Amino acid sequence: MMKIIQPCIVCISCCVFLSQAIAQTAGSQEKDPFDELNQAIEKNYSTKPPTSSPAPHTESVQPAQATQVTQATEFSASSQLNEFKQWQDNYLSQYQQYRKAYFSALDDRRDQLLKQWGDAELSNKSQFVKYQKGTNGNAEKVVYDFANNEVRLSWLSNEEQSITTGQIKQSLQQLSKDADNKQVVASILKQESDYHSADKLLFEQYLKEGKLSETTNRFHQNKRYIYEKESEKVRGQMLAQQQALDKLYDQLIQPTPKNNRPSKTLDSTHDNTPDYNHNYKKAQRSVDAAQQKQLQVKIHQEKIQIKREQTERLTRLVNNIKQLPSPKSQQQASNNQKITTVTIPLAKSSELAKAQPFVAQVKEQSQRWQLPPSFVLAIMHTESYFNPKAQSHIPAFGLMQIVPNSAGTDVNRFLFNKDKPMTSRYLFQPNENIEAGIAYLHLLDERYLGAIKNNQSRLYCMIAAYNTGSGNLARSFNKNRSRSVSQAVPIINAMQPEEVYQYLLNNLPYQETRHYLQRVVAREKLYQVVGS
Repeated sequence: MMKIIQPCIVCISCCVFLSQAIAQTAGSQEKDPFDELNQAIEKNYSTKPPTSSPAPHTESVQPAQATQVTQATEFSASSQLNEFKQWQDNYLSQYQQYRKAYFSALDDRRDQLLKQWGDAELSNKSQFVKYQKGTNGNAEKVVYDFANNEVRLSWLSNEEQSITTGQIKQSLQQLSKDADNKQVVASILKQESDYHSADKLLFEQYLKEGKLSETTNRFHQNKRYIYEKESEKVRGQMLAQQQALDKLYDQLIQPTPKNNRPSKTLDSTHDNTPDYNHNYKKAQRSVDAAQQKQLQVKIHQEKIQIKREQTERLTRLVNNIKQLPSPKSQQQASNNQKITTVTIPLAKSSELAKAQPFVAQVKEQSQRWQLPPSFVLAIMHTESYFNPKAQSHIPAFGLMQIVPNSAGTDVNRFLFNKDKPMTSRYLFQPNENIEAGIAYLHLLDERYLGAIKNNQSRLYCMIAAYNTGSGNLARSFNKNRSRSVSQAVPIINAMQPEEVYQYLLNNLPYQETRHYLQRVVAREKLYQVVGS
């Protein structure tokens, strides 16, 4: 019987660390909240390529023996499907356990920050946020804002304390000595060489254009405003989880559509193999329509569960906000604290200048897989604003926002013959992230969407699929809402590229993906000079 290597199952034991890792005290030096998960992945996942057991020997057999062989083969196929079904059940169960542990820890962290700072600012796609102790012992927050092109430093102090120019300079010097900040500082300053003198550059910019503001009451925000702000984050996070389930379904069940186009890649090492991870894909194709329907039902039930979890998280948020002191009561308290913030606007630069630290690697990998560099840079811009420490709560990591256990696993199988997720540590390295992101775009281009004949139509579909998955892309075109790409391809091929683009804008299941497509298409024009 063929042995199916189980891909990207996050073991339940890996989840326990999350509450401890994410929910740290706001004044302490932050660690990578995914460091222990990285270690668990490295320890628990096999890196050996999938292997299959020898097929039953059928040469020179008598009729009775042939019957036995047939029965053995049928039993093997049945056992294989049962094993695959069991794997699917385990995958969904452990995905649910991981999701619950992750968001419980994230909410713990949010509640701690609300209690200490009156606000819960965390790292996301467009900004990197770090909490630490300042040189004067006060709690300190640093925000590298890639979208607004600025750096913000905030201190939590007693009302009578004032933040001096000397303290600002010391804090900037401390930032420059922190190795964790190197990639972010170098990226936001546009040049790697600027990192070693980053404190001087930032201090000079502060003296020129910096602004200092004070919030005399850290709980100055109206509780209703806090709820609206934080509840919007929760809803967005849970919507992202529903989209992640769509991608998960595609990964579990959908076979790779046939591609009749000749491969255009310059990397023959991987594309000489017609079907990577052959045994796993063979098991996928052997799952019949009834079993696919069963999995669809399970995915639907899991989405209902996500909605229940959203309600639970919102209820918890309400209860915790109620416990926050009101602005008036805090003003009357003897231990009232204030927040002092310094905003340092950075020198204005073009989008191409922001991309410059990554252009060489993008061009190298784009040439390797024969994709337009401008197309890749537009996706990178939209995914992360060129923030190498970008992190969303799907979770996805790095410049091209790779989800470890979907795109990360696909690329690991394809490039390295490893059947495991990529780690956040790996994906926070710009060169590795770019390689993974462009390799995944190649898989969309040549494998999943390779049967789309027109290059421009295929690029539009690749953009949408990169954001929402190939199954949701197919749903946009199939009248029966099927997730089958093979069924959607003839419809796409009958359209002109502009018709494909407009059809996607009108019919993609998620509004966020429609906006994503528009942004990438518009930004691609900004980077066309890179490919010239």
